[in-house]
Amino acid sequence: MNRNGNGVLKLYHFPMSFYSQRAVLTLHEKGLAFEEELVNIQANEQHRPEYLHINPKGTVPALQDGVKVIPDSTLIMEYLEDNFSDGKFPRLLPLDKSSEEYRKVTNFTEEFLKLDIPVFTYGTFHNEELRQKVRLPRMMLRSIVNKTRPAEGKNPLVLARVLHAMEEVPEAREVLQNKVDSMKKLADGMLDPEKHRQAMRGVDAFLQRAEDELVTHTGERASWWLCGASFSLADVDLCVLLNRIWMLGLEERLFTRTRPHLATYFRRARQRTAFQKTTAMPFKIRALLLAERVGSYLPLVLGLGAILAAAYGIYAARR
Repeated sequence: MNRNGNGVLKLYHFPMSFYSQRAVLTLHEKGLAFEEELVNIQANEQHRPEYLHINPKGTVPALQDGVKVIPDSTLIMEYLEDNFSDGKFPRLLPLDKSSEEYRKVTNFTEEFLKLDIPVFTYGTFHNEELRQKVRLPRMMLRSIVNKTRPAEGKNPLVLARVLHAMEEVPEAREVLQNKVDSMKKLADGMLDPEKHRQAMRGVDAFLQRAEDELVTHTGERASWWLCGASFSLADVDLCVLLNRIWMLGLEERLFTRTRPHLATYFRRARQRTAFQKTTAMPFKIRALLLAERVGSYLPLVLGLGAILAAAYGIYAARR
């Protein structure tokens, strides 16, 4: 394991979490070895007392380096860049803060952090038309929609486990109360068509900015990434965003048909080993998708089987 004096790196995360993927991709791009502790946010494991004692915010990801815990994807990315860029591990942020590349990376990061990804994601899940192309098992998608649909004027996201955790871990009460408030805001946003459209417009504008930048990469710059010749923290964010769009089935609407440079960029990014490690679909989800595909063909198979059996019966009777 890699150490910087504090101890072994350990990441608490959920593979399909958007912000977890930012941290995971950064770790892989730097070539850092790390232990993984999966926190199933669909089962509310982020609100269990044992995890709240590690990360009182009750969020993923969280990075533990010895006794130090970094509880936010942006802070994790900054921590890794500050502590693991000594030549053995590649830099993802230019060293020269006065350079044009540094300015571009930081500007893209600032714009990225303004995006309302939760409303963009869950709003798509709750849109009957858009969710038809979501690349998740139907069973899982239905479960997510049902769990996040308000019941009796209340949002299940803020009930039960979070409120119970506030009692079990008093020192996390204030932080969790803030989380309850933010979750209520998310619930209102993801079910409000206009707020979802606003989140979509924000993503669309960010992608156009990226496309405009990529258009300038001609000649010797043709092989550049978003802000320069080297893969940067801005590329981490763009890759995670493009992958989320792909998972939501919105790639044709947002970039493959309308933004050719981004489409090419995404194809290149998917060839990176770090990207493939980060976005590899968990076995359980692959199994569910396979089961659903097999299930969709089952009536046809049974029907063909019945026809063949009947044909054989007629053939046998005539012999």
